Amino acid sequence: MNFLDEFGLSASDNKVTFQWPVSNGTISSVFGDRPANETPNPHPGIDIAGTSGQPIFAAAAGTVMNMPALSPGNSSQLFILHTDGQISVYKHDSTNIVTPGQTVTAGQQIGTMGSVGSGDAVHLHFEIRPAGSTVQAQATDPLLQLPDRPTTIVTDANAVQGTGNNLTNIIPK
Repeated sequence: MNFLDEFGLSASDNKVTFQWPVSNGTISSVFGDRPANETPNPHPGIDIAGTSGQPIFAAAAGTVMNMPALSPGNSSQLFILHTDGQISVYKHDSTNIVTPGQTVTAGQQIGTMGSVGSGDAVHLHFEIRPAGSTVQAQATDPLLQLPDRPTTIVTDANAVQGTGNNLTNIIPK
């Protein structure tokens, strides 16, 4: 029995609609290849820098999964199983305010941002894993499923206004 069967779900073409898991922050690391000296490489999600204690919200409705089964000994992360079988992952949380088995709604606060675990600065590591997969290596780029937001792209000396998600150093407004 796979975990979808366990929760009474099947992979569905009716994809859930995701929303941003934080109200504001800077994308400090994007999905995919990173410089060779950074790990993990490739990066299986996006990192959104923020402030300690900043609320983290469920990106879509679903059921909180049993975290230790997916990552033994690490309580600084949450896994939410959505009705289409996709899993959203939230890592480096300083506080989790939901528990395994609990049903959450889109936009419901599920925790607070921190730097727990391998994080060296306060940020949220956010992943979306495809239906039927609990494997981190199969994560897909969350920016492809998150809505566009007005953004400021920060470069070394300039700030450029724009809209979209497939950009580095994004500051959602």
